Amino acid sequence: MQLQSRRGVRALAISNVRWLAFAIAFVCSLALAPGALAQTGEDSAARSAQERALPIVVGVEIVGLKSYSERTVLGALGVKVGEPTSKLRVREAFKTFGIEVRKSGYEVAQGGVILKLEVAEMEVDPEAVFIGNDEYKLEKILDWAGLGERTRVYAHEAERISNRIVAGYQKQGFQFAEVVSVLGEPQEGTVVRELIFSIHEGPKVRCVGMEISGNDSLPETGYMFWKGGLRSLAKVYTKGRGPLSWWGRVFDEQQLEADLESMRKAYRDRGWLDVKVEIDELKYNAKRNRVRVFVVVDEGLLYRVNSVRIKGFAEKDGEHTDAPLTFAEKELLDLCNLKAGVPLEREMIRHDGGELAFYYGEYGYLAAESFVKQGRGVNNGEGFRFLTPEYVFLGEGNLVDVTYRLVEGRPRTVREVNFEGNIHTRDHVLRREVSVLPGELVSQRELELSRRRLTSSGYYADQSNPRHPQPKYRLVPVPEDPDLVDVIFEVEEGRNVDLRFTGGVDSNSGLVAMVSISMRNFAATALPSGIFSIFPEIYDKSAFHGNGESFSMNVSPGSEVDSASLAYTHGDVFSEHFDRTGGGFNASRRDRRFPSHDEQRDRIKVFLTHRFDQGDVSLSVGAVYQDLKFSDLDSPPLPSSLTGTPEESTFHGLSMELRVSDLDNARLPREGSFMRLGTTVYGGPLGGDNDLIKTELRYDYYAQIGSNLDELRSGIHVGLMAGVASPYGDTDQVHYGERFFGGGSSHLRGFRFRRVGPHEGQYPLGGESMVGGTLEYRIPLYSTPIPGTSLRSEVFRLNLFMDYGIYDPQAWNLDVDQLRATAGIGLGMVQPIPLAFHLGWPISSSDRDDTQVFSFQISLR
Repeated sequence: MQLQSRRGVRALAISNVRWLAFAIAFVCSLALAPGALAQTGEDSAARSAQERALPIVVGVEIVGLKSYSERTVLGALGVKVGEPTSKLRVREAFKTFGIEVRKSGYEVAQGGVILKLEVAEMEVDPEAVFIGNDEYKLEKILDWAGLGERTRVYAHEAERISNRIVAGYQKQGFQFAEVVSVLGEPQEGTVVRELIFSIHEGPKVRCVGMEISGNDSLPETGYMFWKGGLRSLAKVYTKGRGPLSWWGRVFDEQQLEADLESMRKAYRDRGWLDVKVEIDELKYNAKRNRVRVFVVVDEGLLYRVNSVRIKGFAEKDGEHTDAPLTFAEKELLDLCNLKAGVPLEREMIRHDGGELAFYYGEYGYLAAESFVKQGRGVNNGEGFRFLTPEYVFLGEGNLVDVTYRLVEGRPRTVREVNFEGNIHTRDHVLRREVSVLPGELVSQRELELSRRRLTSSGYYADQSNPRHPQPKYRLVPVPEDPDLVDVIFEVEEGRNVDLRFTGGVDSNSGLVAMVSISMRNFAATALPSGIFSIFPEIYDKSAFHGNGESFSMNVSPGSEVDSASLAYTHGDVFSEHFDRTGGGFNASRRDRRFPSHDEQRDRIKVFLTHRFDQGDVSLSVGAVYQDLKFSDLDSPPLPSSLTGTPEESTFHGLSMELRVSDLDNARLPREGSFMRLGTTVYGGPLGGDNDLIKTELRYDYYAQIGSNLDELRSGIHVGLMAGVASPYGDTDQVHYGERFFGGGSSHLRGFRFRRVGPHEGQYPLGGESMVGGTLEYRIPLYSTPIPGTSLRSEVFRLNLFMDYGIYDPQAWNLDVDQLRATAGIGLGMVQPIPLAFHLGWPISSSDRDDTQVFSFQISLR
């Protein structure tokens, strides 16, 4: 590159012989020492004379410059055009600017010489500088650019960095943001240059509305949480003005494109395979800070099923060949929802694939996804696979012949059942939860039930970390025998020791504080190695851990309730694993200050529990001792059921309880059912002050509804309960402390705690008979993804509920005129802080009932 015009010409007729001889000698000296000028003479006078005789630099030719100017290079080398030649300062040029002189020489020209240089610029990372970012701080710009704390960049990164910053701005609504990068000159005395990113932010754009036309088959319906139609099905994020966003939502054009694709998918999943969803217009205002989006839909034809068939295939090395079906085609078709005449819906096809896989799984044909690669690979006929269906479109119409293609694999028998990840938990603790046994055909149902039991045990969960991995299983083919398979359950032990200092408040109990320690998967015989190692070994799970027992102790003072408790349970006393028998005890004291009276209840229970099979059904029997003390009764009038109760009473009893459960999660159930039926007989030959038989029934059913394609679905909860307390022998009426009461934040929400039902005086009599229930519709409002899975963890939910109940003061009697019912809405936080707010309104009540619209429960860790 040459920035100055060359003075002189390349061809010169030399007339001065003396001058020519000197030039030749000078050039020869350069050949001997490239890059440096020859110096002759040994005394200063001779050198001065020679310098006065040196030729003048009349021009420069430089090859290899990329970013520096010729003037910068000449200044670094100490060369000036128009002045005599001098020694090149090669080291200074390299040190200061990273310029390496590879070749140098002079060419004779008119009036002097021309300096010819070949140079190379060493790579020096420029310093990134950002200007124009008025709306966001430098930290946010660096984050968008993906630089972190790095400020030095490569010149070739400029375009990528600019694009990232633009994308970051557009995500925040700055749709017209632009970034231009310029590589600046080095600063004085340094090799470092600045890579300047000039940001033009533009206006922040908000969407004031989205109008969709042409969606005749999926029109917009409903309001708020009950919305339906295309937007709801596609989960469209681009929205206009709303109650909390009057100025409009931030507009993101990339999100809009994603929404369009989601709308196309919603149509295609429901049979409109040719649908087109496009932007019709983006209508901006004059300031370009508001936009209204117009979307047009061309639905096309709705494709319908003409016929459904099922064919079998064999698989080898990725190739599929026809194979006979093990089960009759009609038998398999009866399991399917896709029938002739219905729309070609992907959800139906997905459902049918699941049903067929589960059906085959009951006979040992396990899904290929359950296997791990052992040389042959999972896609080489190792297990059942529901291949992509075959579609045949008939003529010009909208009818389709559908063929389900199945790779059956082969039925497998269990060789071994093993566990991974149970570092501290003893093997038999896991085996008693697993109903998959060696020598039996592998059952998909039993695999899922076993996994569910392991999850519900709580040993492999961490309540403080909802993202803790859940138990899962995999199948490993046995190389020696293709008909055998090893089942491996993978678990990761959670935090089983909880030491908590908690506080809370709710409508039933007022302010409470709690100090508690609970140990799941406890082992009473796993003693620490020494007194000073107790706490470290409990923390690392090498002491008091791993045998499936449980232990808890807590103390809880409060404004209305003081309580303390101690409990221990052993799940398998005789090490039977299956059909096992466990036992335990619990002891508690509870002081409660009711408006009508104060109550102190001391209770001790010792019990044995037999679990049938893997424990889904259990039967418990136990001995109960209870002491009840009443004091500080309110002024009359009081109900006779209270005034007729002695100040202190003892209860000696035997209890029996039956439990049946198949919940998917004991703490946060979404599917399954739970039933508890318990009876306690007090008094008679057992002694005590009260002869009483008390029976209680509780049933809960949970189910998810909606599309299987949804990541987190809404659900329903149906709860039923009933109870009767019947005196016998020398006892005329049921003790006031053993009667049934309703109201508060858990049942009959909309009435004050224990202030609903037949009254006598200013307080309820309490029921000797009771029946009630609840119906809830649960809507997930917000969830977070669980890393490493396709699942999401629920955080907030909305509840719509209806409660009802009858509390009759007579045993074995239910007066329907005493029916109480409420309906309302609730907002709950599932995690990390259990929290619930309810607004309930009575829809069936009496004048004596004490209503309370708002109720709540909060627990703070």
